[in-house]
Amino acid sequence: MAFKRINKRNLISNIVSIVLLITVCIIVNNTGNMQWPQYISKILIFSIAALALNVVCGCLGEFALGHGGFLLIGYTVAFLVGQGIYGLIGASTFKDLFYSTREGLQPLGYLLIVGDSLIAAVVTAIFGFLVGVIALGRLKGDYLAIVTLGFGLIFVNIANNIDFLGGTTGKGISTKLAGTPVLYAVMLVITIFLVLSFMKSRFGRGILACRDDNIASEACGVPVKKYKVLAFTFSAFIAGLAGGLYAHYNTFAPGTFGQDLSIELLIIVVLGGLGSLTGSVIASIIIVLYNLWICSMGWVPPFFKNNPKIIYGVVLVSIMLFRSSGILGTSEFSWNWFYDKVKKVWKKILSIFKKKAPKEVE
Repeated sequence: MAFKRINKRNLISNIVSIVLLITVCIIVNNTGNMQWPQYISKILIFSIAALALNVVCGCLGEFALGHGGFLLIGYTVAFLVGQGIYGLIGASTFKDLFYSTREGLQPLGYLLIVGDSLIAAVVTAIFGFLVGVIALGRLKGDYLAIVTLGFGLIFVNIANNIDFLGGTTGKGISTKLAGTPVLYAVMLVITIFLVLSFMKSRFGRGILACRDDNIASEACGVPVKKYKVLAFTFSAFIAGLAGGLYAHYNTFAPGTFGQDLSIELLIIVVLGGLGSLTGSVIASIIIVLYNLWICSMGWVPPFFKNNPKIIYGVVLVSIMLFRSSGILGTSEFSWNWFYDKVKKVWKKILSIFKKKAPKEVE
């Protein structure tokens, strides 16, 4: 993974891209179609969750299968905080100030959603630190994947047996206000900035060194275990943020955050490329649109409509056989690469027109 410095042209391109993303979200949210705002919101939330898992699997080089459990912790904490405020200031006041469905912006509501999600992220990071201390200090490889899967299943089964959380049916604090994709787009941009800043720091470089060679890193004075736990904690923080946003997005049963969600996030990371943050965003778009949009089309056979996740196995096998590095591999999307491709295409077009132009007769 290469984190290069942003030059002036790339900085302007990134700013324009962010403005375009937020503009598209605003336009889609005001079209009156209820489906596409939900699609885009879920894409953005899954992108944040995939970035969290990519910190462990791609940047650290460890295999984790229980990230759905961390999303569940974030979901649960955001729900509890929201319910606590709901009971503290009263139902009618709460709805009028924060979750009103009236037209227009509700800045207090956005602040509440962000606040809930940040609290959820901090609490999830604490759990991630504890799991990291227990597992990363002793295990690695397949054994670590099994242990993280076990922790995820423990979180899900505990939540399933808590009636206050809705048991197997689940509860949530989803609102019309939180349905706008603009909020999730802003949080995704902030998350990408946080991850990139973290990986560019001394700690990020140490984590990448641990991924490349543990023994050599330790010989050079890098505290391998400390950095592994730090990466796992930071990953849990981002996952908790995604879980907190998920609580406001819709109502889900705790079983939704089981091994199926963890495997789905892993497929997104592998498809996009282990270590490629922008690849995770691209893969999130593909997977979410496949589940929510493509499978709902009329030309799709009923078997795939009823079993949309059956294609995941085909995707994994195809990736391993034909492009094991994923869509972007370990690289990031670069504006310089994009401009170079555009220049090459433009030169080819010009060359075609030059060949077709008639030669002047002397």
